[in-house]
Amino acid sequence: MRTLLLAPFHERSFRLLADLVERAYVDVYLPLPVEVCVNPALVDSLPSWFSSYIRVWEPLLVALRSCSRCVCYSELGSFEEAIDVVIKILALVYKARVFNKIDPLEWVSVLPSEVKPSAPCSWSGVLVIDDFKEYVLLRKRGVRFDHVVRVEDFTPSPLELLFLVRAGVVEWSCGLEELIKWVVEYLGDLVLHSGSLTEVYDKLRINSRYLGFITACSGEIADYLSNSTVFPS
Repeated sequence: MRTLLLAPFHERSFRLLADLVERAYVDVYLPLPVEVCVNPALVDSLPSWFSSYIRVWEPLLVALRSCSRCVCYSELGSFEEAIDVVIKILALVYKARVFNKIDPLEWVSVLPSEVKPSAPCSWSGVLVIDDFKEYVLLRKRGVRFDHVVRVEDFTPSPLELLFLVRAGVVEWSCGLEELIKWVVEYLGDLVLHSGSLTEVYDKLRINSRYLGFITACSGEIADYLSNSTVFPS
């Protein structure tokens, strides 16, 4: 049996995920760095820009202590690369706010031209995905699974969509600048003025204007959003 479990990256989602992991009776593949899973004390020596990751990971790291069937599949280097790109994007967000101007070519220049998968294509049990890009890549590669379930709504952030669109992974019928404006609003307003990633996520997933934007610009992404069921508590 191969199950895909979607868990958006924020604090509440990972608390729910940790509870499921503690009750697991099959192998569970987790989107955590292998290095941290092998040596949990490593989190204490990670740079300060990992703080958001560590805060979200915390309940899952605790659950790992008693989970004999858990396997981590990500690498620390991939998180470092992601942070490096986000820092460059934050500079562009600041520039867009100050000068009220967006140059799509400038944004494209700091985005990776391809989205590299980290999740395994072959597994038995439960594969946990916390990144919408990973979910799309699995679907694109034709990976087969028996069930797709989620701990709660699995709505992509504008930043995740920007990475996918820039790499040409998904169909997109709207202008790139429109999507970039959403990224500016997401990072410059939602993230900046929220107390947690869960608060950010809750604001985003009920934003009818944003959800309508996704539906209007990509029927493919809208289809991915509807193709899962909530995991029973």
